[in-house]
Amino acid sequence: MAQSNNPFNFDPSKMFTVDPQQMMTQWQSALESINLPGVDMGKILDAQRKNVEAISEANRIALEGVQSLMQRQAEIMQQSVEEATKMMQSFDPASDPTERVAQQTALAQEAFQQALDRMRELAEMANASQAEAFEAIQARFNESVEEIRSGIQNAGK
Repeated sequence: MAQSNNPFNFDPSKMFTVDPQQMMTQWQSALESINLPGVDMGKILDAQRKNVEAISEANRIALEGVQSLMQRQAEIMQQSVEEATKMMQSFDPASDPTERVAQQTALAQEAFQQALDRMRELAEMANASQAEAFEAIQARFNESVEEIRSGIQNAGK
């Protein structure tokens, strides 16, 4: 048996292999074994299931956002290479030095503006994806607050 240097016997490779269904089954077993008067374990379990679903949905949204961002970055890279090639072909090194400087300045300004526009586009894409993932979590949070409020009101009756 290999000796582990990890004092907590923690295997980080297992960190991303969580099965939400298995987790819910374990929670259900644990909650069913607890019998607290006046506490509806079914509601608690249902709330936890909804929490896991909300996190899963937010992760799905975030992953789709990253994939879209990477795809767009690849497209931008391809466009940039094509545009740079066209710019270099349109550049006339035999022209008058004043014209060459003007051409180079115009090409540099155009390239800089395109780079800014593309960075803005990518930032907006990332922001939209993050906002959508956040909305999924926030919606569940708001729903959870209402569940707690309802539970408190019903407990007082």
